[in-house]
Amino acid sequence: NIDSREVALLYNKNEMKSIKIEKINFINFYDKKSKRGVRSNIPTIEIFDSEKNIFAEMNIKTSDYILLKKYFKKYEVLVNDEFNRL
Repeated sequence: NIDSREVALLYNKNEMKSIKIEKINFINFYDKKSKRGVRSNIPTIEIFDSEKNIFAEMNIKTSDYILLKKYFKKYEVLVNDEFNRL
């Protein structure tokens, strides 16, 4: 869930943890490969905090990938896009 300048992770509609956009250091989008080297077409996001620790890593829908990529670029967060399907 994104509310203005804060990202919150929800599980069963309950907030697990949140981070302000200013505390996000880096975003990485990628897709996982199987043992045979076949790519999954499912984007995965990693969010790194200001101490360069992983705040969150999760699979997301392609539509969310597009929106999140635009959102983080709008707020000038460094984005590494290894998924880059669009």
